[in-house]
Amino acid sequence: MGGGIAGRSHLFDLLCCPGFEPVAVCTTSVGSATRVAREFGVGSAYSDVAAMIAQERMDGLVVAVPPGAGDRVLPVAAGCGLPLVIDKPGAASPAVLRNVLATYPGLTGRTVVSYNRRYQAHVRALRSLLADGSLGALQRVHCTWTGPFRDRYASGDTYRGSVRFGGGVLLDTVCHVVDTLLFLGLGPLEVKRARLDRGSRPADVAAEVRLRGGGGRVSVTLSVGEGPEHWEIVVEGSAGRAHLVAAGLTVQTPAGARHVDGVDLGRPVEDLGRAERLGATVEEAEEVLRVLEHIRAAATARPWLPPRAKALGRLNGAC
Repeated sequence: MGGGIAGRSHLFDLLCCPGFEPVAVCTTSVGSATRVAREFGVGSAYSDVAAMIAQERMDGLVVAVPPGAGDRVLPVAAGCGLPLVIDKPGAASPAVLRNVLATYPGLTGRTVVSYNRRYQAHVRALRSLLADGSLGALQRVHCTWTGPFRDRYASGDTYRGSVRFGGGVLLDTVCHVVDTLLFLGLGPLEVKRARLDRGSRPADVAAEVRLRGGGGRVSVTLSVGEGPEHWEIVVEGSAGRAHLVAAGLTVQTPAGARHVDGVDLGRPVEDLGRAERLGATVEEAEEVLRVLEHIRAAATARPWLPPRAKALGRLNGAC
C-alpha cells in the first residue's frame, strides 16, 4: 500500500529478497497504482484497499502511506488478519495507533513499524553495551540529524510540500531520533524544552529539543537541521563514551577502544517472514508518537533563517 518514495523502496526490497513476490499495489488512484505496478512488474493495481485485500491471495501486507493517511488506512489493514510491516511513524498521532490496538488486540503479534535504526547491527551493538553497563552511569546524550530539509518541504513533488506545521521534520525525522533513543533503553523520555522552525511553507524544517531520559538521570539534546545527509548519537557515561554514526560505532572505555563497522540497513520487509522481528511494536511506535506530541506542544514556532556564516560565504563566492 503506497506508491511514493517509501512504497517504492519497500517494493524494491521485496523484489530483492528471496521468497517474496509482490502480487498487488494499492495507491490513491488506479492510474498511479498501474504505473507503479508496471514499473516493478507487479500483476495487479488497486485504488481501494479493501478490494485488494478481498480479491488477492496474500501472505502479508506492507503499508507505506503518509502519516496523515494512517487513520483511514490502518484500520482496514489491521482488520485483514495478515502480518503487517508499517512504514514509520505509522500515523500522525498516538490516538490512531491506540484506537487500532483497542479494536484489534492481536495486532501486536503480527505487526511491526519499520524504524530504520533498529535494522542496523551496530545500533543493536550499542544497545547491548548500554544494557550491560559498559559505559557506567549514563550522563549525557547528544543527537544530531541533518539533511536538505528546506528543499524537501518546499517541493510539491511529494506529500511533504503540503504538510502543516508540526508535520514536517518532527514526524519524518525526529521520530527516528526518538525511536532510536527508546530502542537504546534511554526511556522514558521527558520533554523539557523544544523549538520547531518553519521553512518557506508551513512545514517545520528544523528542531531543537531538550529532554531527560532514563527516569530523569540522563540529559538528552536533539538537533535536526539543514546540512548534508548525516546522523550521529554521542553517549557519555561515567566509564566511557560511545559515538554512533551510519558508518559505525566507536566505544572508548578505560579498557581501550572498540569499533563496530556499520552495515547496510536490513530490509524491513523481511520482518514479514522472521520469527524474531526487528522492527518496533505498535505499542513502541505509539510511545514515539506520544513523545512527539509533547514536543509539538512545547515548541514555539519561529521563522527559518539561513545561518549568517553561510550567507556571507555565498557573497564571497564560496559553496
